[in-house]
Amino acid sequence: MAHQTTLTCQCGAFEAQVAKADPKHGNHLICYCTDCQAYLHHLDKADLLDENGGSRIFQVMPDQITATKGLENLAVLRLKPKGIYRWYTTCCQTPIANTLGTPKFPFAGLAADNLSAQDGLGPIVAKVNEKDALNPVDGFGLSKVMRRTMRRVFWAKLTGRWKKTPFFDVSSKKAIVKPYVLSEAERAAAYGQPDMPS
Repeated sequence: MAHQTTLTCQCGAFEAQVAKADPKHGNHLICYCTDCQAYLHHLDKADLLDENGGSRIFQVMPDQITATKGLENLAVLRLKPKGIYRWYTTCCQTPIANTLGTPKFPFAGLAADNLSAQDGLGPIVAKVNEKDALNPVDGFGLSKVMRRTMRRVFWAKLTGRWKKTPFFDVSSKKAIVKPYVLSEAERAAAYGQPDMPS
């Protein structure tokens, strides 16, 4: 049975409905990469990381997401000039999703902690980028998740479902808001490096 869940920011100003939020239509995983850690440190949301520095993510296709409230609160940043798009809310700095920089590769990694119905997500099917974990972690499932994602992306492109996304204006292929790229000083702080000279 397909589940629907609500994706909300911490203050409740932003909401989106996520259809088919279940193991058949999504990947429930933990990512330990330094970029995900830096992202949450920049937003001052490091409390969302687990004890090993992991972020729990539920990967879906963007057409499964329908913004229902507070879309004007959505913003996007890039840790580096060519980094992925990391969406968050301006109202309370809540992480929302990660996407690539184009709607033509339809993919969204949702911040799973901000989904209302957790029971439908299923078990963790992968632990990835374990080399960046704060403590030793056994990684698994990366190849399976990548295969499943590529199949979904292929069908979304074939059927035109990639055109349904809350994150991009499909006609221009641009994000609905201009991405903000962290400065060198902000990036150094996010990654826990000493302050860089201006």
